[in-house]
This record gives sequence, structure tokens and C-alpha cells, in this order.
Amino acid sequence: MAKALIAANPDRILWGTNWPHPAARPPGHNMADLLPWRDIDDAVVLNLLAGWEPSANVRQKILVDNPVCLFGFK
Repeated sequence: MAKALIAANPDRILWGTNWPHPAARPPGHNMADLLPWRDIDDAVVLNLLAGWEPSANVRQKILVDNPVCLFGFK
């Protein structure tokens, strides 16, 4: 899915995570229930981007240029 989204319009893709990686609630649990910590290595997840998009120029857009444009960072 990531490859298809990037291919469709690389100028509109941003990198994002769902940190702190909340787990889906099992049936019968509500939002107030505490769940075990999910130990996820964000560097491993970020490294998936190179597999989805081999072009360093497009990864630059996704990680830097597109957020600068969207949020007006300069």
C-alpha cells in the first residue's frame, strides 16, 4: 500500500508514526484500560521507507520537503 501511495503522488506524502504506538483494544476492554507497553523500534520502522521508495530524492520529499511546504517551516 505504501508503494502505491508514494507512486500515486510523491509530492503529497508525509512520513508519520502513531507514536507511542497504542495497541488496538481487545474486545471487552475500554479506553481506560491499561495495556502492556509495545516495544517498537522506530528506527526499524523508518528504515522500511527505503524499501518502499528506493529514490533518495523522493524520500527527501517525504521526510523534509513536503512537511516544509505543508506546515510552512522555513
